[in-house]
Amino acid sequence: MVKKFKFTKSKNRLTKAIEVFVLYFNSLAKRVKLKTRVLLIRLSRKFKKFIYNLRIDRRYQFVTASLFIFTFTLIIFIIGSLITDKPITPVEDTKNIDNHIPSIITYSVDTPSETPITTAENTFSWTGKENDPKYITIPSINTEGYIINVGIDQNGAMAVPPNVHLAGWFIESVRPGQKGLSIIDGHVDGTSVGGIFRHLNELNEGDRFTITMGDEKVLNYVIRQKHTVKTEEAANILFSKDSAIQSQLNLITCGGTYLEDQRTYDHRVIVVAELE
Repeated sequence: MVKKFKFTKSKNRLTKAIEVFVLYFNSLAKRVKLKTRVLLIRLSRKFKKFIYNLRIDRRYQFVTASLFIFTFTLIIFIIGSLITDKPITPVEDTKNIDNHIPSIITYSVDTPSETPITTAENTFSWTGKENDPKYITIPSINTEGYIINVGIDQNGAMAVPPNVHLAGWFIESVRPGQKGLSIIDGHVDGTSVGGIFRHLNELNEGDRFTITMGDEKVLNYVIRQKHTVKTEEAANILFSKDSAIQSQLNLITCGGTYLEDQRTYDHRVIVVAELE
């Protein structure tokens, strides 16, 4: 009886110990599970917040980029509207012809003005910069005149001066005197008078001329080549830089036969000069 009592008592103690252990383990498991769940919830919230913020950042980035592009485009448009020259029409017999000539010509008129630039009644006030070409003088053909700035016209071509007595420096080329290729164009004639480059085809290799800059500095040029080519072939020569010439200036005007239906000539005269 005594042994059985002791065995039963020991068994009961073991059972209780196991039960206590199980209860403790279950409690611990529940606490771990609860803490894990809380941790997961917190992580989930942080992750969702991160994703949300990321989406907001991306949205803000997109909005910011859109606003930047819109603002930049608006600024360019405003600046362009301020500096872009409006189409002009020939103006005859004006007291101040320069008031009708934009700072950069971007519209080529079909019938340029033939009004003399400087007379007793008309005055021309050159408005370029100090480093812009101002005046051209070609003694061998008794030619001289002011130079204005010309850009790309409404047809995507190099614009021409609105007056037959003016030459035009193409602003997409380098300034005369600098390394590279400079281009100056001018009319051969008008409807009743000759243009500034009416005798350009009479120049020969070795002839000299000068370009006076806005700061009154005088550049001396010597002619190296002369070409008379079909209009459709002119661009290849006009925009070609001779590797042997460091500072090159090309002069161009019309030549050949006038085509009534196209309102232009069928040839171009191009003079290639080198800075001395």
